[in-house]
Amino acid sequence: TGAAGLVGFVVLALLLVLDAGIDRFDQRALAAVVSEREPNLTLLARAASWLGSAGVRVGLAIAGAVLLWLRTRRFLLPIALLGAVAATASLVTILKIALDRSRPPRNLVLGAPLTDKAFPSGHAAAGSVVVLLMALLFGLTATKPLVRRLLVIIGCLLALLIGWSASNFYFLGSE
Repeated sequence: TGAAGLVGFVVLALLLVLDAGIDRFDQRALAAVVSEREPNLTLLARAASWLGSAGVRVGLAIAGAVLLWLRTRRFLLPIALLGAVAATASLVTILKIALDRSRPPRNLVLGAPLTDKAFPSGHAAAGSVVVLLMALLFGLTATKPLVRRLLVIIGCLLALLIGWSASNFYFLGSE
């Protein structure tokens, strides 16, 4: 999931930087997403967006760090988790400034419009880092292989759901 996400990010960033017609793709994708608006998808997008929101992901990271420390009595894993969350937020901020990608039109937004730049999505990047890294780190502390696999699968599914909501939250009504 991480490798696919990284490749997708690099491709999108290159298309944006090279001005390779990404605007036409954006318009088609925007029209497709807006045409699919319905209450159940809006509810799902809101829930997934909430999971990737700043307050929730910081709370999850802190709770995860405390639980990792209690479980292992070592500081390396909790520090790695919190450091990765901080590094992700910093990197996203720098990339938003460098890539300068505007958000879609406000008239299509169902939720409160955001004012920062659109790409990369801090919501998707930081939310995915938190759930994936927590799944992997807790997997390291699990004694049963089945539990490790389930944690990784759940982490990947949550990351995909957060990413999906990030690509749709403006148009399906999440905040």
